[in-house]
Amino acid sequence: MEEILAGISGVVLTAVAALGVFLRRQGDARLILHTNRATGFRVDKVEEGEGESRVEISWRMPLINYGRQNGMVLEVLGQVEYPGEIYSRLEVLPRFRLQGLRRDWYWEAVIIKKRARHVVEGSVVIRFQGSLAELREQLDRLKMVVYYKVIGRGKMAWRTGDLRIPLAIIPVSQGEGGKRE
Repeated sequence: MEEILAGISGVVLTAVAALGVFLRRQGDARLILHTNRATGFRVDKVEEGEGESRVEISWRMPLINYGRQNGMVLEVLGQVEYPGEIYSRLEVLPRFRLQGLRRDWYWEAVIIKKRARHVVEGSVVIRFQGSLAELREQLDRLKMVVYYKVIGRGKMAWRTGDLRIPLAIIPVSQGEGGKRE
C-alpha cells in the first residue's frame, strides 16, 4: 500500500513540475509603448485671442507586443512635468487612442496579439495665458511622462515612458491674433 501511495505522489509531483516548466516556457506578453519613437508631430489647431492662446498638437508612436502571449493595454495617461514659472499660466490636456479603433479620444482597453504592432495616436491641447510667441520664447518643448497599464499572463503593471513634444512647430503670427486651422 505504501508503495502505491509513494508511486502516485511521485507521479503527481512529476506532473506538477512538468506543468510548471511548460507554463514558464509559454512566456508572457511584453507590451512596450515607444514614446521615444514618437513621430509626425503636427499642429492641428491654433487660436489666439485677447490674453489667451490655444494650440492642439498631435503625433503617433508605436505600441509593440514583443512577448509570446497576447496582452492587454487597459489605460494610457499623460502627465506633464511643470519645472518653471510659466506653468502657472499653462493648462495641458493630453489624450491618447489606438489608431483605427475609435474616433473619439476615449482609450478603450484592447487586446494586443503576440508579436503585433499598433500605432497609438497622441494629442495635447495647450491653453496659455499669453501669446503663442511668448510661449515659444519661454519653452522649447513640453516634457510628459506617459503611463500605461498592461496585463498579460502575469500581474497587472503600470509602465512609463518619457515624451518630448516640440513647441517650435507652433506657428507664430506677426499681426493681430485670430483663429487658424
